[in-house]
Amino acid sequence: MTTVVGIRIPEINLALLVADRQVTYSKTPEKYVYGRKVQASKDGLYAFGHSGTLEKDLYALTEKMTSGQIDMQKVLKKGKFPELRELNISRLGNKMPSLDSLSSFLVISRFDKNPALYTCWPMGDVEPREVTWIGSGSKSVEDYYKASQIILESRNYTGSQRPATSDSLIRFGLEAVRYAQGRDLYSSGFDLIAMTPEKTIDCVNDLQDDFGKKIKKVQAKIKV
Repeated sequence: MTTVVGIRIPEINLALLVADRQVTYSKTPEKYVYGRKVQASKDGLYAFGHSGTLEKDLYALTEKMTSGQIDMQKVLKKGKFPELRELNISRLGNKMPSLDSLSSFLVISRFDKNPALYTCWPMGDVEPREVTWIGSGSKSVEDYYKASQIILESRNYTGSQRPATSDSLIRFGLEAVRYAQGRDLYSSGFDLIAMTPEKTIDCVNDLQDDFGKKIKKVQAKIKV
């Protein structure tokens, strides 16, 4: 399963990508390593998470993105990602479309010191977002989101609603991914990259499988 959640609330100068970790098994089944579904560019001005079929053409595209060979500032500004469109058109097949194999991206950026979040759709359109998700775990994240909205609405009725904070954004992203993992035995681990106006914060080493003890450490690290 793949789950990538993106969050950016206008009142807070913070954008997050949260994902599960990819597991790759070696020749001996009892040994495995974790890959990453979210990556930051080498210049630290943007990061992305991906879903869809994992194969050499996708990895070639992500390498171009991290190295700066693709002008992501131009992609986000123009709202068009032609390289992603070309990748997915090549996957559609010769007879019937194979939609399950298509890739999409979530991108966070801090160009001009303005944290932002975007969805890069399979056919190349790029759209600014506030809260969104991609991957096979999307239905579970949507269910979690709807439930959280019901709780927020009930707090509004009683006047106990609190403004969004960096802590609440981090908790929502991690809990949404964890909820999705609860519906898939083969998904585990967490990954998180955050962007403030001044810096990119990579929290992969702070988020192992000990969810309860690690979340406060991550919240303190990203406090804005």
